Amino acid sequence: MSLPRFYLPTLSRHSEEAKLPAEEAQHLTRVLRLQPGNNVQLFDGRGHEREATIKHATGKKVTVSLGKSVSETKESTITINLGIALLAGRKFDAVVRDATMLGASVITPLITLRSRGFKIRKDSNRLTERWHDIAVASTKQCGRSYLPVISPPFQFSQYLETQSIHTEQKLLLVEPSRHTPGHRFTPLQELAATTKPQTASIAIGPEGGWTDEEIRLAETGGYVPVTLGMNTLRAEAVPTIALSVFRFMWSDL
Repeated sequence: MSLPRFYLPTLSRHSEEAKLPAEEAQHLTRVLRLQPGNNVQLFDGRGHEREATIKHATGKKVTVSLGKSVSETKESTITINLGIALLAGRKFDAVVRDATMLGASVITPLITLRSRGFKIRKDSNRLTERWHDIAVASTKQCGRSYLPVISPPFQFSQYLETQSIHTEQKLLLVEPSRHTPGHRFTPLQELAATTKPQTASIAIGPEGGWTDEEIRLAETGGYVPVTLGMNTLRAEAVPTIALSVFRFMWSDL
């Protein structure tokens, strides 16, 4: 049975003792109700993980004795930057949770022309912090050693500019209904025949889809338009399906 895992970004490779952050301490004492003497694992989100034993545990204050290092879990060999348009309500929370489990390295919320009612808001820092907390919880649950970077919201045009010319594979997910004589999209079978990339950017649009202008802008930036089959998928389901399909296609599971 696997040990409960806790996030400690300051985890040292040499210290014999450590204190958990307040949120992690509360989860340990009030949710899991662990006691002194119980064993746990700590990870720093950058690949380092150690076994530990609870020494003191009261409310928001938990001290642990640090043990041996734990072998890193298998991580994706591809650095994947997932850019996805913001969705209504709390749907983006589920996107962050699932994209973390499926190995995304960077998750970037996008403001697109058809993002309903979204703009760069004053509370974007608060939203980014919430998504970071969701990514931490998902990382703890799934067993990853690396925590994905949660970027602040970007305008789509700005996101395209941030994607380096050295990014090996750039994919723009589009709806199958856009597969008309005026739009040529690359079949998945054709992509499967390409060399496995080391870096990839996957851009996913809003519930209303990309505009023609956005598709042209992405193509100019080196993005390849591609569909995930002939059925129209729910926007919040696309990231999960896309990461699963592409990582399988790239033999990266």
